[in-house]
Amino acid sequence: MTSLYSARHQKALDLAEFHHRYAIAEENIRHHGKQIYLSPEEKQAIAHRKELAEFDLMLSKTDRAFSIVPIVNKDLQDIQESLQESLQEITSITSAHREPIPHFSESDLRSIGLPAIRQQFNITARSYANAFVKLREKGIIIHAP
Repeated sequence: MTSLYSARHQKALDLAEFHHRYAIAEENIRHHGKQIYLSPEEKQAIAHRKELAEFDLMLSKTDRAFSIVPIVNKDLQDIQESLQESLQEITSITSAHREPIPHFSESDLRSIGLPAIRQQFNITARSYANAFVKLREKGIIIHAP
């Protein structure tokens, strides 16, 4: 029969084995903005961490120096914080590089003339209606008069 102490010790060894994978995942997030992919083994390590907390309660370990729970909580918190920072960096980069969508009214475009529209937007059109369709296809917003 396995004692409670040896079972806890084995769980701690399993946790140490997977801790290295979490560190790599955290570095990937910090440097490359990649999302964390948790393998089945890493998901099991999270379950082991919860079991370690239960073992600590069963063994009545109140001294934080002997308990792994604060360390585990800190590791998970650090990973979550770095993930949030990476997501904020990605959204700020994409919003900074986004160009504004041009808006025109039909009357403004008609006032500059069809030849100028063709030249300015590099399109071929025989009529204003055809030009407006091609401009909309390019993503330009044209408001009706």
